Amino acid sequence: MRKILIIFGVFILLCFGIEQKRHFYALSDDKYVTVWKRWGDICYIIPGKYYGITVPDNYVKTSNVSYVGIIYYDGKIIVDGGAECQFINSSPNNMIYNYKDNEQENDSLFTEKRGYYYYYKKNFNVITVDIRYPYATDRYGKKL
Repeated sequence: MRKILIIFGVFILLCFGIEQKRHFYALSDDKYVTVWKRWGDICYIIPGKYYGITVPDNYVKTSNVSYVGIIYYDGKIIVDGGAECQFINSSPNNMIYNYKDNEQENDSLFTEKRGYYYYYKKNFNVITVDIRYPYATDRYGKKL
């Protein structure tokens, strides 16, 4: 019986470790963002380095196969994601914002058109995150 409990305990710990897969990306020297992939095709993007086991007050909920741009500007974290992004800001000290809320203003401020495509300007703290594989690139295209 004791063997079964030990095996069960190890299994639970392994599942918990896999469930809690997090990646931390630097937006500037002292500002970070946490990308927390969870089971059930759920990913949370959270301001700062987040180590908790419950979901915090301010986050973006998206799919585990999303591709998002994250901009750090004027003390705010602005997330440029697809339609599947859900923004939850239930705390008064909100730091995370939806790019699409002010899309026209944000486009003129953060992007430039080259040929047929729009690119983020190089003079802002911008990272792009491919959540599926998880990796991120900085504003110069260098892998973080």
